[in-house]
Amino acid sequence: MSANRLRSASLPLAVNKRPTAMKRSDFIRLLLTGSAVAVAKGAEAAGRKRLRYLYSGPVNGTYYYEASKVYDRIAHNDLLELRLETDNAHDHRAIEVFWNGHKLGYLPRADNKVIYNLMKDGAVVEARIKKEDRKVLAECEDLYNLIRMRVWMVEPY
Repeated sequence: MSANRLRSASLPLAVNKRPTAMKRSDFIRLLLTGSAVAVAKGAEAAGRKRLRYLYSGPVNGTYYYEASKVYDRIAHNDLLELRLETDNAHDHRAIEVFWNGHKLGYLPRADNKVIYNLMKDGAVVEARIKKEDRKVLAECEDLYNLIRMRVWMVEPY
């Protein structure tokens, strides 16, 4: 096959055809449908939120609190509640971690400065359980850090 034949064979057949005019009713229908989709997408986006990653790691002190009692009921991605504990004698920026009213422990002191300041200033912070595979936990001898978590700052989308 020659090069000219290959070029002409790869071109679509409708290249030389004149485009046909669209009916006005079809154009209006397309325009309205597109607008409706845009409005629906805008409404959907209004309810969403943007999450800014802040921390991923252990909940400290799980050995001393209620984590071992409730561990089997905790599921991956469960919502956690973070509370500032300003009267803590060991850490003036202490952040308690709760699951369904049960105290699991604290956000580690080495990682709590930014999150503490954000919460103190009124930022919305979301924390969730990051539950490890049971096989990994069976090999884990450190019951002090039994539960892991992830923390984000919530921003409007």
